[in-house]
Amino acid sequence: MSVRALYIYEQLTDAPDDKTRARIIAEAIGQLEDRYPQLKEVATQSQLRETELRLAKGHSTNAPGN
Repeated sequence: MSVRALYIYEQLTDAPDDKTRARIIAEAIGQLEDRYPQLKEVATQSQLRETELRLAKGHSTNAPGN
């Protein structure tokens, strides 16, 4: 477990209520988004498969003799 993860864990266990825990989690997610902005642009497995199928279909309809 990283030092940052341990810190967040301690904050969550010491938090007096759910509202405080929710704020801690939201802040941690915000920090991740700031640190790794490209994560917002990562394709999912299903999106990749759909693109592959579209490309394969496009190649088969554009192939010579079709």
